[in-house]
Amino acid sequence: MRSHRMLDDDTLQALVEHEEQLVSDSDTTSRVILSCTKYAKSRALEAHLRSTADENGFHPVLFSRAADRACFISHSTQPVVSQSADFSSVIVPHAMKIDDTVHWTADQITRGSVGTDYVVEIALGVGVMGKGIVDKSMHELTSQSMFTRLRALQSNSAMREQHAENFFWTSTRSMQRLDVGHEDRKSLRDSVRYRRSMQKRYSAAMHLNCDFSAAEVVSLQSHISVSISATASHSPECMLQLASVASMLPGVSHVSAHTREISLESSSEYYVNASAPTDQNAYVQSGSSLATPYADINLDGSGYILGMIDSGLDDLSCFLIDYSGTPTTRTPADEYANPITEYYRRKVIQYVAWADGEPALHGYDHGTWCGGASVGKCNDTDNAAASAYNGLASNAQITMFDVDANDNFLNVPSLYNIALPPAYSAGARVHSNSWGTPGINTYTTKALDVDQFMYENTDFLFVVAAGNDGRTGYTSVHSPGVSKNALTVGASAAAPNHDMVVYFSSIGYNYDQHMIKPNIVTPGTSLMSAGVRNENETTSCNVQDSSGTSMATPMAAGAAILIRQYFENTSYWASFCDPSYRSCPAVVDGEGISGALLKAAMIHSGEGMTGAMTSSTSVLPATNLTTPPDRYQGWGQVQLTNLLPIPGVVDLDLYVADYETLQSLTQRTYVVDVTSSATPLRATIVWIDPVNVMWSTKNLLNDLDLIVTSPLGNVTYGNNIKGDEFNPVERVVIEEPMVGQWSVEVVANSLAVGDNQKYSIVITSGGSVQETETNINPIPVSTDDVLVDDETETCMRKQHSGESAFQLVRFQLEDWDAGNSWRGLYFTVLHSDGSEAFNCTFIQNNVTDNSVDNRVYQCAACLEEDETYTAYLDTSAAFKNQAQYIKVSSQCSGVFLSKQQEQMAMTLSNGKCNACPEGSTELQALMYANVTDDDSADYTWYGQAYYTVTDSDDTVVAAGTLLVSDEQADRYCLPEGLYTLSLYDDELYTNRLKHAKVVFSAANSSSVTLTGTSSETKFDLGGVDVNKNDDDDDLTKSTEFIVGISVAAAVLCLVCTAVSWWTIKRRKESASARENLLP
Repeated sequence: MRSHRMLDDDTLQALVEHEEQLVSDSDTTSRVILSCTKYAKSRALEAHLRSTADENGFHPVLFSRAADRACFISHSTQPVVSQSADFSSVIVPHAMKIDDTVHWTADQITRGSVGTDYVVEIALGVGVMGKGIVDKSMHELTSQSMFTRLRALQSNSAMREQHAENFFWTSTRSMQRLDVGHEDRKSLRDSVRYRRSMQKRYSAAMHLNCDFSAAEVVSLQSHISVSISATASHSPECMLQLASVASMLPGVSHVSAHTREISLESSSEYYVNASAPTDQNAYVQSGSSLATPYADINLDGSGYILGMIDSGLDDLSCFLIDYSGTPTTRTPADEYANPITEYYRRKVIQYVAWADGEPALHGYDHGTWCGGASVGKCNDTDNAAASAYNGLASNAQITMFDVDANDNFLNVPSLYNIALPPAYSAGARVHSNSWGTPGINTYTTKALDVDQFMYENTDFLFVVAAGNDGRTGYTSVHSPGVSKNALTVGASAAAPNHDMVVYFSSIGYNYDQHMIKPNIVTPGTSLMSAGVRNENETTSCNVQDSSGTSMATPMAAGAAILIRQYFENTSYWASFCDPSYRSCPAVVDGEGISGALLKAAMIHSGEGMTGAMTSSTSVLPATNLTTPPDRYQGWGQVQLTNLLPIPGVVDLDLYVADYETLQSLTQRTYVVDVTSSATPLRATIVWIDPVNVMWSTKNLLNDLDLIVTSPLGNVTYGNNIKGDEFNPVERVVIEEPMVGQWSVEVVANSLAVGDNQKYSIVITSGGSVQETETNINPIPVSTDDVLVDDETETCMRKQHSGESAFQLVRFQLEDWDAGNSWRGLYFTVLHSDGSEAFNCTFIQNNVTDNSVDNRVYQCAACLEEDETYTAYLDTSAAFKNQAQYIKVSSQCSGVFLSKQQEQMAMTLSNGKCNACPEGSTELQALMYANVTDDDSADYTWYGQAYYTVTDSDDTVVAAGTLLVSDEQADRYCLPEGLYTLSLYDDELYTNRLKHAKVVFSAANSSSVTLTGTSSETKFDLGGVDVNKNDDDDDLTKSTEFIVGISVAAAVLCLVCTAVSWWTIKRRKESASARENLLP
């Protein structure tokens, strides 16, 4: 889960055992189970789950090729967790179901940082799309059971004590067990502190008298939402009591919380008394303050409807008033499912009065400003000057879902069930949302609702403000702006600084830590739009100035309306498009374009910005920005002239394809014939990703990749990232493309959900797309063809170009002295005739001199199979003693070079490398961070400890140190004989009070373990087993050479933590079982 990242192995193991004991002691048949396997075996695990769980009872939560991991969560009635050589599963402990947002929200309310209202979200079954919900009564039964238990805790002390003992953090038995031996282990300090914090706060919460009688309970598709107000008789810590009870109920998979406070993404801090029109409409169109090329051709939103959730709006303002001068009929809150829609009205065709159905009539109204900026158009013929304040899509109509009662902004109800359907039923396919939950950058049910609504309604686009917390620093994007499928909008500064991100605009990354938010930026500072009438006025043409991402959002929504009109109105795309394109004259036959294409078009238009501003209250300094995307600007500021051609005005070739489909492990190639370098080559893909569970830290499930290749074979990857597996958006921009034929490839990795994934693509250039050469039908690829790096790409092309088989062999160059000793040393791979096939030398990273990053350098050689090579390390020109601890190694077990072993023959066959040559035996040295195998603090030896292998002539033939991992295996091919094995860790123990550990093993299964200062032993390699010991179990911890730092450890806290429960439990069991777990 997202929480509990500081837990040590002992605590994780205790969590699992505690849960297993609870399950065995109860008659509960419902369990939440996390099952994981290797990426390539995901389909096998899915098939197993289909056979053991209900068809609708499981859902993928992680697919990562980089981490070689695929995981599913299931709601199962199976009494025993199944295991196999291919996958492992674990019952999710109840304490791990409670997200850290519960503790954060309680703290914030206690400090007075936020309001006193809070919401606890309880996920049922799988926690998404209704999966794992055994029957329709599950919501009600769970709610009843939860409140019955909570009431019992208040009145029955024996039940309270029993609940405290059953709940992990307050279990006396579990806590006492963990206290043993933890006090004197410095490496566990943070873990112990966290555990005691949990123990203290939950123990206190258990004894509070909490009144839940005023709780408001709402049943959502996969959740129960409990809204409560903290009062004098209801401490915010009561939510911990509620969470502890909810987490232990059958079928509950996750518990999170957030404040009920929802803010409009603008502030009175930015309001000024200004009257002159501002330039936002022009800037969105052309990137200038004057040119309005699309308004000039009457692209104005005619025939389109914008949906909006806001504070209401003044539909008697001249910008929003009907021709009749009468207000739109209000739909009462209890009739939201059957809204009144009046299509005949000039502007506001639907008005759901979830709140009071009125704007705030005291000088400023948020919803009136936003509605006016997007679709407002002055209807007062006596006030012609007011038309300068018209909205961007000035002839579009609007629906309003009012959530503000006289400046009391209510909690927005379920987007999926309540707030979005009325607008969608009225025909709104673009929806503007200038609101969010301040301080909450996690994935809430609001974000989940957005992702699911867009996934199920493919022609819909949800546009949302990023938030105004940029001054607080990174990860300040609000929910639901963290939704992966939404178009999240940041704000640029006031003219003439529109090319700068304004200081208050919220900054990513969001909770995912790799998903890019905001997606785009539009003007949002000191802008003029429609104002509310005064209380004594029956109508007005008042205008108002405002700033915020609230202001940027309706500008983006208005631009999306114009793009939709451009593609669907025959006066534009059908008149301007290349008739040879499949999408000309109709992008999609018989239906509207997708939300994915709209989002792709908006992102495609993004122009890179020059910097991000700061202020006296900002925690971050001013920042220069380079090529997008990044966490400040996303993919840049919307500029429609980068996207939509107008012959003779905006000249570029535009190619679009909507609802394109790829199956798992297939690709489609588009061929672009560039005839002019004056126009940038841009390619953008967007897909609407299936909804994931709220607690996933890597939200993307179905991963596509964009790869653009130049006529010379140079490769550019989408988002400037090789194998981006976090964003459902990828874009490539080549500013000055060379003339010639370019390829744009879209590659589908193994898909987590469904047999195929639809996507939309936009390509612009100074040339054209050659449809006759484009692969209309997807072609199969292998798993080796996706997410490839430059060396792999080159080797693949070489292999596919001829009859010979090639293999990419990676070599790791090591230097104990942070790269300073690798001088005068050279590594080469020689053909059998002595000619050079490949060479590599250590390249030090100057940015990180003398850091751990300079202890390892990797390179790769594309070598032909069925040929014998010699791997050779030349130390002849090295300075005195500097080559003593230099190494070269590869995944080929027989290739391990050092000063003591300078060359080794290697033969490649059937994708594998050679073993040790005849007459020698493999010796493996498996190093651990310390003698307890605990990696939470002592991650490497950094040369402060090392081992040596000395032959019978007292010559050191091998030496090693633990460089960049908590475990590392060195392998040597040595002649059979008697050797002396030594371990030196005096310096390590002096500095860290920890002893190193190394396990030596030979091919005949003999092994010996060295720990402690200056330990030494004899070892007969290949002969008699003179030092057999009982430490063979440790050898199962690593059967392959460990290179670098695990990608999973940095990226996938969620599943790393969860699966490590099982890793700990099975640590001493078979190697095959452990091989399929996360590290």
